[in-house]
This record gives sequence, structure tokens and C-alpha cells, in this order.
Amino acid sequence: MQKNFIMNNEKEIENVVDYIIKNISKRSVVLLKGGLGSGKTTFVKHFSSRFDINTVSSPSYNIIHIYNNKIVISHIDFYRLHTDAEIKELNFYENIEESDYTFIEWPGNIEKSLRHYKTACIEFDIVNNKHTAKVII
Repeated sequence: MQKNFIMNNEKEIENVVDYIIKNISKRSVVLLKGGLGSGKTTFVKHFSSRFDINTVSSPSYNIIHIYNNKIVISHIDFYRLHTDAEIKELNFYENIEESDYTFIEWPGNIEKSLRHYKTACIEFDIVNNKHTAKVII
């Protein structure tokens, strides 16, 4: 199932959040693809705010952030990780098992090993100065 969104402003990312909440179940892994500044972390901020989690920031330097309030959300950035050893050091698979939702930015290095998890993918882009999101479930 695929749905495309055009967002003229940041508030319109709420439409993508609504769609994801309605169409994926807990324990899902959401792959966030797109270039720098395309909306990946902004999406996670808006998603998390629905569960009264308002402290979301980019995991680029820490690699993983875990937010826990009404639900547990793991937000992971694989941009700087390249080996299985680096991924295992994070207790990555344990974090997925313990999280209600897992969001992975730059999932290229790990995508193949996620086949046995329920996954969705959001591809963010900027086209003609407008942010777009293609959701694939």
C-alpha cells in the first residue's frame, strides 16, 4: 500500500502522522529515508508529540534515543554506522523488541536484516521547494 503526501508547511506533516498511526501496529519498524533536512526527525517529533513526548531531537550524534512516556519509541540514526559489530554494540535488536515503535533514519545498512519485522517506509524529499512524503506499508 502506498500513499503520497505534499506538505506546504510543517503543520501538514500531521497528515502523514495520522496515516501512520492508523495503518501500522505497535512493534512496527518505520524506515525513514531522505536527504538532510527533508523531514525525517521532524516527522518523529510530530509522531511522538501524540504520546506526550516532546523532547525529540536528532539522534545523529548519540545514534539512538529512546523516549518513554505512554509508549516506548526508539529513534535511531544509522548514518555513521557501517558494520554489523557497530550495530550489535547498540543492542539494536533488543531495542526493537522493547519498543512500541522504532524509527530508523538512514536505514540502508540495516534494511535487509529487518525482514522478519513489520516494517513501513517513509521516503521524504523536497521537490520544487515543497516537502513530499511517500509512505509504503
